[in-house]
Amino acid sequence: MSASRKRTDSSSSSSSSSTFDESEDDSDEDVLERRAIREFDSKADQAASALLYAAELPRINNSAARNKPAAAATVLEYTEALNLFNRLHMCGLQQRALPSEFNPTLITSILNTVKPLFCSDASCLQLSSPVVLFGDIHGEFQQLAKLTDILGRPPGRSYLYLGDYVDRGPQSLETLLYLMLMKILHPTTTFVLRGNHEDRRVYRHFNFENDLMRIFGTSQGQSLSGLFATVLAYMPLCAIINGEVFCCHGGLSPHFNHNRFASCQKALVERINTLSKPVLFRRHDFVADLLWSDPLDLSDYQMPNLRALARTVDEWCDQRIRVIESQFGKAGSVSRARSQTSRVSNHSTMALANSENSKEPIATVVDWLPNPRGISYVFSRSALNEFMKRYKINWMVRGHMFVSNGFNESLGGRCMTLFSAADYAQKYHNTAAVLVIEGTTSSSSREFPGRIIQYTKNSLMGFGGSLPVETNRWPREIANRARVNY
Repeated sequence: MSASRKRTDSSSSSSSSSTFDESEDDSDEDVLERRAIREFDSKADQAASALLYAAELPRINNSAARNKPAAAATVLEYTEALNLFNRLHMCGLQQRALPSEFNPTLITSILNTVKPLFCSDASCLQLSSPVVLFGDIHGEFQQLAKLTDILGRPPGRSYLYLGDYVDRGPQSLETLLYLMLMKILHPTTTFVLRGNHEDRRVYRHFNFENDLMRIFGTSQGQSLSGLFATVLAYMPLCAIINGEVFCCHGGLSPHFNHNRFASCQKALVERINTLSKPVLFRRHDFVADLLWSDPLDLSDYQMPNLRALARTVDEWCDQRIRVIESQFGKAGSVSRARSQTSRVSNHSTMALANSENSKEPIATVVDWLPNPRGISYVFSRSALNEFMKRYKINWMVRGHMFVSNGFNESLGGRCMTLFSAADYAQKYHNTAAVLVIEGTTSSSSREFPGRIIQYTKNSLMGFGGSLPVETNRWPREIANRARVNY
């Protein structure tokens, strides 16, 4: 996600750049994101994403052979993994650098050990409460270690992480290794979803790959970057908690709301789980939407009804241009919308119609708009409602967007965006949050079946002790323990 957007509702979308042109007004982060997205338009990506990875692997493997980090690498024994996790955990609590024994050979061993665990996880996990959810972490390793210390380490506590562990923050490598070691030690209570930054096409344009080259040298750093890319492609993509809370990094896909994809929750899970691992996706796959799409909050106004369903790409583009103009004003919107929609002209025809099950196909509501990020879509409250009705889902939790108070409820309160990096990128003095889901609720209930725990960086790092084992005794805010009695 890009902090410069600060999109917590639909009104802020107007400030986001929708084109791929870099202007003087763009932030560095917006420019980097668009450069990354260009890779999704490469010829290799249009033909098949696997070609993009295949083009990298020979050079990666040759470099790895020269530096021999993989040759001596093995899988870790449990006691070795436990010692490494404890070392890393203490470094996070004491705010120290990565221990020197975490060399390329050891890191390769960690990757070799966690890869089959990610592979054995379903692409769509089915979990039960209680479970603690984290939003974007973005290299804030010290906060991650401190939160784990305060909330409780697995297996006494179950965790679901919603992606974006690397880039922008100061310790991307430590963050990934910490989560991988936790997964190795506690595979049935630690679940690590893939975010859009867990993709070499993206993180090579930010700081994760550069960090690897800075720490280990250019050759070994690039080799490790390729090895990470391979392992990250085995991560699960989404999860359903208690059969009612859908969790992912980005959001929904137009594919989901069509009978050709799935007709019930069981079929949805089975369809997503048919993906072959490693998951190598193209720009217009539903996988890209799970990692990249965003909600458009329509709580204050409704999209205008269109008089007819789009039957061609040109009609689809024109309709969305009219909607964008009505929402965000005409200035610049036509060129932005055409820039976006021209890049989805090879999308399957199922994305051209809005609601296959609409009872009034002559006056349907537009459910999807081109995403200002330049990839995937924004989805409306109507699209979310149709998804929930079809799959008997009551709530949605996702990350992917910066929210200044750590969480944001949108689309009628049924979609929660979670952000877990306080003082994001060392320049935004934001509050962060985690979410604990304790039980279930009925579809008619408007009370979310979970509790938000907020914190600032200072309050988190200055907190002493831990929270009670019973999550119903957790406070709404992690504050100085000297002032609050838990």
